[in-house]
Amino acid sequence: MKKYIYLLVFITPISVLLLLEALLIRPRSFWYLIAAALFISIISILMFAKAGRRKEAWWNLLILPMLMIFSLAIYASLIVNQAIIHVLFIFILFFLYHYLNNSYYFLIKPDKYEKSFLENISSYGGFLAFFFAASSAYAVKTLLGIPLWIPAISMFLIILAVLYQNVWVNKATFKQKFIYVLIPALILMEIAIAIYFFPFNHNTLGLILAICYYIIIGLVRVFLRNTPNRRSIKLYLLFGFLSILIILFTTKWI
Repeated sequence: MKKYIYLLVFITPISVLLLLEALLIRPRSFWYLIAAALFISIISILMFAKAGRRKEAWWNLLILPMLMIFSLAIYASLIVNQAIIHVLFIFILFFLYHYLNNSYYFLIKPDKYEKSFLENISSYGGFLAFFFAASSAYAVKTLLGIPLWIPAISMFLIILAVLYQNVWVNKATFKQKFIYVLIPALILMEIAIAIYFFPFNHNTLGLILAICYYIIIGLVRVFLRNTPNRRSIKLYLLFGFLSILIILFTTKWI
């Protein structure tokens, strides 16, 4: 049985891709198709965990792929250009393949696991998932005219989830998880509410918030490794602030 489990690394991304593509044909079945895609991903990692040698909290590995699939699907539903939608769906195919491939080795064959891969993909993948989620939240608020507190609560839960997954994969202690999840989450939540009132579209607002997330998670990783130094801190801060400045000066105000 174990030798066939690896096939899920290929079957799951292809299945998720087909389900997402089906959204374009059957948009009324949106929630059913997303639920099916999430279920397939859960089953794959669950089977890896059951066949694996590690007895860690494997369910933490579910956070990033589930958030990526859900946020990307919502974001894609707001896009008119189908070519861009197909590119996003192809992206999720490759993302899931690499994520599941390394999750397989992490749980079942740890001796062949590529060290630090999950840490890196959690950082960069978290950035993209965070952008999709934030942009979607801002867009839904504007399009539906719902009260600000509804997307705000949703964003806070997403922020907590993506921060927790990053902190967990970087092997934080319980005390560190509390400090490096709750405090950054509150900071990002305040930034998310503040920039909502900026005269930018949802993509720009989502990108600004995602960059703020990247700065914070980068600093968190530096401190979790117990190697804080001025150079690393300055690099993250400089990259973040320069990126935001470029966006502010080049984006179209509305």
